[in-house]
Amino acid sequence: MREKPRISATKLAEYMCASFARKRAILQENKFPQEVAMVRWTQAERPIAQYVAEGSSELGFLDREIEKLQATDPDTEFKTQNRDLCVEALETFKQLSNQLLLTDFKRSVGPTRQSMPIAINGVVVSVLPQIILESMTRKGEKVVGGVKFSFPKSHPLKETSAEFLSTLVHWHCEEHLSTLGRSDMRLCYAVDVPTSTVFQPPKTYKRRRQYIQEACHEIVQRWPNVPAPTGYTEADT
Repeated sequence: MREKPRISATKLAEYMCASFARKRAILQENKFPQEVAMVRWTQAERPIAQYVAEGSSELGFLDREIEKLQATDPDTEFKTQNRDLCVEALETFKQLSNQLLLTDFKRSVGPTRQSMPIAINGVVVSVLPQIILESMTRKGEKVVGGVKFSFPKSHPLKETSAEFLSTLVHWHCEEHLSTLGRSDMRLCYAVDVPTSTVFQPPKTYKRRRQYIQEACHEIVQRWPNVPAPTGYTEADT
């Protein structure tokens, strides 16, 4: 169990547009995280990040990663399910890969497992864009942004939640990547893998930041009273 409020950027973006019941479920998932769920998408996340960072249009790289996964023989039901979900994510990503060439930017793989959270009104928010984008303005100013992928099929990104996710990527870059340049909203993308949708960054972010701050204040107030899910035991974390 997490004593202090902590949430991922994708879940916070979903929270911003969720029903009351779904908000409660999101807080449960984040206060009482299951270890297996925390590593669910790693086998798809890293190959996709490498593919985009290298700017390749050769789908053979993704096909080889799919073959490697299919050749594995997991020893638990979760690992088998996770393998199949990651294979499906890689197959789906192939449908949108040509939308993410991003040839105008310098691309690199983000620190997908390194802890670089941002603190918002008492909530620790983990953003970790999988791709870091760098560019230069016409005036010669270095700018930085990133790409954040969302993988769950059950709660795909919508336009509004994608805008909040892009805003969190911008916020992350501002706090952690300032040595690379000024955080630029135009370089902050949210991508929903299950629906093969690349959302364009919103033009502004200040009002969305205010809404995020208000939501985090709400989360802090609700956190102590979030009940454990049915069947949860401390040994699960």
